[in-house]
Amino acid sequence: MTTRCYRSKIGRLPFAVRNELNERIRDGAQGADLLDWLNGLKETKRILREMGGPRSVAAAVNAQNLTDWRSTGYADWLADQGDADRIRRLAEVSQTLAAAAGGNVAGVGCSIATAKIMDALESADDDKVSDLATALVKLRASENAAQKVALAEEKNAIQKEQLSLSRAKFERDTTRLFIKWAQNKDALALATDRRLGSDEKTERLGRLMFGDLWESSENGK
Repeated sequence: MTTRCYRSKIGRLPFAVRNELNERIRDGAQGADLLDWLNGLKETKRILREMGGPRSVAAAVNAQNLTDWRSTGYADWLADQGDADRIRRLAEVSQTLAAAAGGNVAGVGCSIATAKIMDALESADDDKVSDLATALVKLRASENAAQKVALAEEKNAIQKEQLSLSRAKFERDTTRLFIKWAQNKDALALATDRRLGSDEKTERLGRLMFGDLWESSENGK
C-alpha cells in the first residue's frame, strides 16, 4: 500500500474523512448526498478557510471536485483495498501451510516457489529448462538449510529445558539435604566447631553424610 499526497480540497481532508467518503462512494451514495455531507463537516469548513486565506473562504466542495476525486484518490484507494485483500488472503494461506508444516514458515515459502518453478518447467523452452532447474536446486538447498536451523533451535530449546529441570531438582535435593543434616547433632557440632578449618569441616561432614560414597568421590579426583 502506497502513501500519496493530494492537494485538492478533498485530498486535504483528514484521512478518516477521506476513508469514509471512499466507503460511501463504493457503497453507491449519490453525488448530491455526498456533497451535502462533506460540506457540512467541520473538518471541511476548516480546510476551506485555510485554502481561502486569512480574509476569505474557498468555495465549497462541488460536483467537479468530487468527479476529480473519483478518478484520483478514490481510484487509488480501490487499488489499495485490492492489494490489502490479496495480502490478507496470502497471509491466511501461509499461516495454514505453516501450521501443516510444523510452523516452518521458511519451508512454506520454498515449497510455494518450488511448485511455481515445477509448473514453469512443464511449459518452458529447452533453453530455459537449465536455468529453472538450477533455481530449483538452489531453492531446495535453501529449504534444507532452513530446516537444519529449525532443528538446531528446537534441540537447543530442549537442552535448555532439561538443564533448567536438572538445576531445579538439584536445588530442591540440596535444600532437603540441608534441612535433614541441620537437625543432626553430630553434623551441627562439626559445622560449629571453631577449632576446625573450612577444609577439615568439609572433609568430616562429607564422610558423615555420604560415608563410602564420599571416599569414592575423593579417590576419583
